[in-house]
Amino acid sequence: MNPLTLWLGEKLGTAAPSRAALDAHQLRRLRETLAQSLNSRHYRERFRDHNFSGATAAEVLQALPFSSPSELRAEPLAFLAVPPDAAERVVTLPTSGTTGQPKRVYFSAAELENTAHFFQFGMQNIARRGGRVMLFMRGGEPGGFAASGGVCDLVTRAVARFGCSAVTYGEVDDAEHARAALLESGADCAVGVAAQMLKIARLPGRQPRLKSVLLSADNIPAEIAAELENRWNCEVFRHYGMTETAFGGAVDCGAHAGMHIREPDMIFEIIDPISGVVLPDGERGEVVLTTLTRRVMPLVRYRTGDFSRIIPGDCACGCPLKRLDNVEGHR
Repeated sequence: MNPLTLWLGEKLGTAAPSRAALDAHQLRRLRETLAQSLNSRHYRERFRDHNFSGATAAEVLQALPFSSPSELRAEPLAFLAVPPDAAERVVTLPTSGTTGQPKRVYFSAAELENTAHFFQFGMQNIARRGGRVMLFMRGGEPGGFAASGGVCDLVTRAVARFGCSAVTYGEVDDAEHARAALLESGADCAVGVAAQMLKIARLPGRQPRLKSVLLSADNIPAEIAAELENRWNCEVFRHYGMTETAFGGAVDCGAHAGMHIREPDMIFEIIDPISGVVLPDGERGEVVLTTLTRRVMPLVRYRTGDFSRIIPGDCACGCPLKRLDNVEGHR
């Protein structure tokens, strides 16, 4: 059984989670989120003329306006649904320009723990009890430092819960140095950005003996995943997430037939980027995010700028969570 099915059962309070139970959970959580969002200036102004009616979460959402990263960047405090001092963690996202305003995203400790719980089960498809994971992600540095509440810290907490250890390296600037650290660590699983992992794998000479690699935080071309599998003789998994989702969003299972979406905690819509119309499963468009368990800074119909599709049908693993196809775009 996919461990994410067990996670879903915990979230829904049942040993046999179903699509119907998940749909009911999402509608209930969405109404709670919308009520909470009215405590923020941004959504209070946007939702003034809306009554949140609808028999399904999709019906409720499609009557509501979109929000954008530019709005979050311009006025992050307007998105806060609690007093600023109630936020226990603030993440500042750098902008691609030299003068642009960075985005600031606010969390509670409970919201970040919710992500660690998701990682605890998702990582059981990727890492093993008694194994070791090396984290080549933002929020860490060589030598093992991991910023509290950052993605490295959350993954470290998560894998420890099923008897796996983790060591933090941080983003890769020097591929030779990173490879040496990976070899020394004895890790059998690596988590990192696709392009950075490929730089390590293409180095001549001795290579690590990895059983699995999880690629995240950037576009993941199929050619890179295939080359990593060939060079390292390992299994490659994919994860999609962003800081706005409290880092966790969707992750591969062993079937490698799409990334299972963290549906109890968020809803992904796929829209036509020009018209804003929601597209049916199977059609590719822009990913729009609505959080369901964020109380500090809820995001409703947040346009990510990323492009993907919801894969129709059921996964061979039997998990009822919907699946997101490979993601392309920018954040």
